[in-house]
Formats: sequence, C-alpha cells, structure tokens
Amino acid sequence: MMEKKDIVVVIPIYKATLTQYEEMSLNQCVKVLANYSLVVIKPTSLDINELLSQYSLLKVENFPDDCFSNLRAYNKLVLSEDFYQRFVDYQYMLIFQLDAYVFRDELLDWAKRGYDYIGAPWLPERLEGKMGNGKCILLKRFFYRLIGSPKLRRWKYFTYEVGNGGFSLRNISKMIAITREYKSKIAQWLDDEKPFYPEDVLLFVEIRKKQYRLRTPRYDKALQFSMEVGAEWAFNYNKRQLPFGCHAWYHKEYYPFWSRLIKKD
Repeated sequence: MMEKKDIVVVIPIYKATLTQYEEMSLNQCVKVLANYSLVVIKPTSLDINELLSQYSLLKVENFPDDCFSNLRAYNKLVLSEDFYQRFVDYQYMLIFQLDAYVFRDELLDWAKRGYDYIGAPWLPERLEGKMGNGKCILLKRFFYRLIGSPKLRRWKYFTYEVGNGGFSLRNISKMIAITREYKSKIAQWLDDEKPFYPEDVLLFVEIRKKQYRLRTPRYDKALQFSMEVGAEWAFNYNKRQLPFGCHAWYHKEYYPFWSRLIKKD
C-alpha cells in the first residue's frame, strides 16, 4: 500500500534570493506538505545555504548548471531518464515550481488513484457557455488532426488535455520508461535549432506508442487537482471548490482572481 514516504515533492530553484510571491509559494508548500520528502533541485554552483537555514525540512539534489541556463535546458532535464533515476526510490513525484500554490494535503490521495500524470488541464483561452462533454471533445480533437494545419493540429489537439507541468504529479517508473524509449526523439524535439515546445506539451503531442501513453484523468476531474488557464471559470465549474493546488497564481492574468482566494485561505 502506498504511503507518504513513497512520494517526493521536487522544487526547482535556480537563484539564491526568492521574490515575495515565490516565498509565499515555498512557505505554503513546506507547511502543507511537510510529511513528504521535500527536495530542492538546483544548479550545482548555486549557494542556497541561507535559504536552507530557514527551511530545515528541505533536502537538495544538484544538477549541472547548464540544466538551468534557460527554459529549454530545464525542459531537457525533466525529460531525461537521469533526472527520474535520481528519485527511483519513490513511486510518485510532485513537481512544485515556485509559481504554484497548494491549498491542502491531498497528495497521497491523488497518488493512490494510479494515474501516470496529473496537471492543470489546458482549457481554451475563451470559455463561453458550458464545456462540451467528453465525446464532443474527442471528436473535436480528431477533426483538428484530420484537417488542421500542422500548427493548428499541434495546439488544438492538446486542448482539454491534462496537463500543465509546473504543478504536476508524475509516476516515476512510467517517466523513466518514456524518457528511455524516446531518448533520441526527445533530443530531436528539444534541439536548439528547432521551435520550442514545453516538455508537458511534448508528452501529450508526441508520445504515440500505446504502451507509453500517460494515463490521466478527464479534464473535469483534473480541475479538482489543479487549475491554471481559465482559473475563474474553472473554479466556478468546480462548484466553487478550491483544487488541491494551482499553477501560475501570481502571473498578471491570474493574480486578480487567485489573490482573493489565497488571502482567504
């Protein structure tokens, strides 16, 4: 039976001094998820001793500095087998970037559900009326795959997928299998000379072999795990119930909404 000791919370940090909002996110993470292993991943040369003195629960895993040099480099890191092998003693990993926020401890419950990956679903930027049902959404995806331009297919196909990687729960053994099987393709997809697509998008757009596809919940269930795009609509759709957590809460387009709820929390 899975226990809290089987789950690790991974917190990427790439600078010694955090912003006010990053500190709020980290404080809440340590407060709510204190009963799990909390591991900071950081550049080897980065000195965060002052930060660690404030948070005695945090452990550290170092990675080469160039893994944090830019967004593409970070995406290469979290799509590498070596990254997940560092945490092979655990069953699940919650990636907690410091623009995420957790409201309460539901982490073990979500891990016990047996999904391979859960993140905030990618909702349409404009939400009008009610969300379509599952069959309607599947038909729309199929339609875009058939007739859309390559760019349209790529972006429309993952609408309603689950989802964003900044606050995401991942099955470690499944991620090891995927990153091992697709190692050469991942290198091609993230080549510096090619257009950039985030790692969470690549996982859903490019992983085609049936045995490597990620098992995820439906978008409406995933909204109970996390929200990002269309946060206010998602909150109302979720019967005004806070999710387990959220991502990008202090970004300018979402802050007016989340700041009210986080202050109340």
